[in-house]
Amino acid sequence: MSCCGSRRARATTADSTTRQRREARRRPIVSGPPSFEYIGSSTLTLAAPVTGRRYRFPKPGAVVEVDVRDTSALSAVSVLRQVSG
Repeated sequence: MSCCGSRRARATTADSTTRQRREARRRPIVSGPPSFEYIGSSTLTLAAPVTGRRYRFPKPGAVVEVDVRDTSALSAVSVLRQVSG
């Protein structure tokens, strides 16, 4: 008399692994430094208070990568919109 329990356990594990991979593919991959888009009407240059780095947005719609430490300060600027990170 044979036991099918081990085959059933392997099938369940394989189904679970396949499901996890499928769900991981659905999640958006967010990596890299944060980016901000300028939604103002001319140009904008500002110095971030944390790093002192100067960020220049040359025209409306410009997207600039920023240091992660400056994210909260730039989020407070009304004409900037965070688009990644």
